Amino acid sequence: MTTAEDRQTSRKEEKIRGIVFTVGTTPDPILFTIRKLRPEFAVLVASQDTNRFACEIMKKIEEEGIKVEFYTLLVDDPGLLVGCVRTCQEAIAWLLKEKKLPRESVRVDYTGGTKNMSAAAALAATPENLRFIYVTGRRDADGGRVRSGTEELALNDNPWMALGVEIIRRALETADAGQYPAAARMLEELAGGLEHPHGERVRMLKELIEGLERWDSFDHEAAWSRWKEGRLPDRLATAARHAGDAAIEHAAERAKASMNSLKKALDARKCGLKSGGGPDPLVADLLAGALRRIGRGQYDFAALLCYRALELNASRRIERILQLDGRQESGNDFALEKLPENLRDGYAGRTVGSGGRLRLGLVEKYELLEKLGDRSGQDFMRKIGEMKKTLSLRNSSWLAHGMANVSEETAEKMLAEVAGFTGLNISDLPSLPELLS
Repeated sequence: MTTAEDRQTSRKEEKIRGIVFTVGTTPDPILFTIRKLRPEFAVLVASQDTNRFACEIMKKIEEEGIKVEFYTLLVDDPGLLVGCVRTCQEAIAWLLKEKKLPRESVRVDYTGGTKNMSAAAALAATPENLRFIYVTGRRDADGGRVRSGTEELALNDNPWMALGVEIIRRALETADAGQYPAAARMLEELAGGLEHPHGERVRMLKELIEGLERWDSFDHEAAWSRWKEGRLPDRLATAARHAGDAAIEHAAERAKASMNSLKKALDARKCGLKSGGGPDPLVADLLAGALRRIGRGQYDFAALLCYRALELNASRRIERILQLDGRQESGNDFALEKLPENLRDGYAGRTVGSGGRLRLGLVEKYELLEKLGDRSGQDFMRKIGEMKKTLSLRNSSWLAHGMANVSEETAEKMLAEVAGFTGLNISDLPSLPELLS
């Protein structure tokens, strides 16, 4: 007896620990596979007519001293495809969930059983990214059963995994909807069943999406690190181009185009706000995040981000004027003596703690900026009535101090007002790349 590895598969096979078998009218192919692969677990999916062959298989394996834990399931009607699929799904679940086997150690052998049962096994295995076994060999003169002693094992990739095209498309679509963790999980499962180098490209795409998730959460340093300090998008685009993988190449190129915005936000967090440098990249990034939340229907979160952008705008301007480093001392927490002498007495009663630290609220920060001669502070105080109305939109949210939900109209109004006040056009806000479009 010989074992022929499927020509599609060149990698070394992992240890196979669990197999789902569809049982036909001869036990020989299943006995051959169990003797050859020695799985720890085997699920026999049989019909009322073939259950006696399932019993024969278990008895012979036990007599031969091969240790296998069997589980038998009967299909209600082997002529009904949907019912067969459900039974095969139950068989797979027993291995993956009950026995907690990793997917890469599970196979589905669809050699035996009716055509419906074999088709059902393949259909149930496909979305689970499981690979297949098929017993082949020289057949009887009538083209029926494989002759005993000529069996060969064909270890086949799941064609859905081998191509992965639809899974990648759905993952990119999921990422574009802002569901980055779900997209990354889809790609992780896909990559586990792919040969190198296609599997490596899918893993790189997963890392790219994980970087977007961190950026979307305003963890710029983690996003930049996930993107290998900016090298990942270019490496992925080059690898995909050489392989003719258009979808992944397009996604990587879109990420490359947005990389400058991420780097600006990261540098701004490290270096503070420079004079004469235009709008603050961090304020712009917060407002871009608010715009994304509006697109996802997360209006309360959008309002919070707009409020934070307005507050950060004041803090960063205070840091620049008072020459605070943004770390030991920031616009949110700084020593009284950092103020010009003519302002210290007016703020002495607002200090906190023994160190005489100033921690000002949003409106107080703009009041200070006005006294420091900052244009933004002057504009805010001149429009104080309008600005307080804008702030009240956030304060009424149940995520802040109220019990109301922010509407789409209110979130859009707040975004427009804060963007205009901070000198930003909504159309110019940095955007996370849409990987699929």
